[in-house]
Amino acid sequence: MLKPKDAILSGFEALASIAKRLDSHGVELVFASEPQKVYKAKRGKRLSNIVSKCDYRGGGNVMKSSMGELTDKVIIPRLP
Repeated sequence: MLKPKDAILSGFEALASIAKRLDSHGVELVFASEPQKVYKAKRGKRLSNIVSKCDYRGGGNVMKSSMGELTDKVIIPRLP
């Protein structure tokens, strides 16, 4: 069984691979704990390094409280 940090990295790499094929502008990464900061890269390796260095704090409270801010400040302004 994968440790949570390894599972997160593996999941990110799988999703980044899909996103890279669907969006020619590259991959964007946003952490729930810091929704105002958007990491961008044409290739996923740089972002994988950022994910691997991140501390996993566990629990869903950070994600739950930050999804509204992420949606309002990052996702909605980018919609056509």
